[in-house]
Amino acid sequence: MNRRSLLAGVGLCSLAGCLRLDQASGTSTRATTARTERESSTETVDGDAETTETDSTEDAEPTESSDAISLELTWRFSNQYVSHLAETDDAFYTVRSGGVEKRAVDGRRRWQKTELSESRHGGSVVADGDIAVVALEPSTESEGVRVIVLDDATGDVRFEHAAPSDGDHYSVGSVVLTDEVVVVATQGSGSGDDQRPRVTAIDRETGDVNWHVDFDDGFVSGLLPYENHLFVTVTDHVLDVDLATGTTNQRHDVFWGFSEPTVADGTVYGGKGPFEARTLPEFVEEWSHEPLADVSSQTSPLVAEGTVVFGTDAGHVVSLNRTDGEARWQDRVNGKVVGVERVRDAVWVLDEAGYAYAFDLDDGTRLYEERFDDERRRIAAIDDVVVLGNEAYRVERTAEN
Repeated sequence: MNRRSLLAGVGLCSLAGCLRLDQASGTSTRATTARTERESSTETVDGDAETTETDSTEDAEPTESSDAISLELTWRFSNQYVSHLAETDDAFYTVRSGGVEKRAVDGRRRWQKTELSESRHGGSVVADGDIAVVALEPSTESEGVRVIVLDDATGDVRFEHAAPSDGDHYSVGSVVLTDEVVVVATQGSGSGDDQRPRVTAIDRETGDVNWHVDFDDGFVSGLLPYENHLFVTVTDHVLDVDLATGTTNQRHDVFWGFSEPTVADGTVYGGKGPFEARTLPEFVEEWSHEPLADVSSQTSPLVAEGTVVFGTDAGHVVSLNRTDGEARWQDRVNGKVVGVERVRDAVWVLDEAGYAYAFDLDDGTRLYEERFDDERRRIAAIDDVVVLGNEAYRVERTAEN
């Protein structure tokens, strides 16, 4: 199979994407693909954006291939490299160089904050349409993580919270939002007593700290709110914490490592190996699946309709039946899985070797495979637009395999 880079003729060095499935038939061909470079100057007015664009387009020569995907570069975030990507139903967010930027699906800049922190390290962002929460990691271990809550419509800062500057809280473990609170896990590195993670619940209206819980050791990899419970996944156990008070209800001794689980319809899916489904809030095992390698800690399981999909450190892509854990399909990519995303009826996978793949969600048919720059391992998708790193692509299925 000819695997010449889809956009090599126009000089793109990195991409991945999501799939739009249209009805098509006949032989599989690769469509002529256009690269559009868009330079925008954007001014935010009352939470909206006015954009002036200059477009230049170069056409790549069509290449015969069994790939059923065409991609078109449509816009870019301001920063060349981003440390974190997130999306809501209608907007993308990126964290980079002490700031955060929000863009609509069509690329219009809603707002940008560039001087939230002097740090040039990473961080996380989550949003729900009312607020956007940015957790920024400091430049030195002697400082603590800064949590900044912004108005999601305008980008105006509502309040800030600083983790302790004691050498133990300079890294972001996880950030989640509920209707009442912002919950953030901060921690250090090292081993044993050097880790000392803290989970803090902050009132999302006032910025007051409702409670915090300190741990003796371990790393927090996930915060999973469910009803009045908060499930805190630590390296070798999961804590069921009262969401209102921070009091520990129960400890579950399961070793889920550094993987971040996913909650859907009252069930949590996760685990380093075995990979498990457990009923919430009881945390009772529904089924267990033993993968061929450890589940990748750089992704969360993808839950869609009747299936759950995850990747492994050894490059396996595994689809299981949500009801009983039976295997639906499995494939293997060229390196550790570092990104899993779904759009419509396809799963996109990124690996650490720099490859992007698309698989049919139902039967696992490999629809697409290309190698690109291996430095951009952040992926997010809305509808038929996917963002990898700082670049957004429109993705379309052009032919059936």
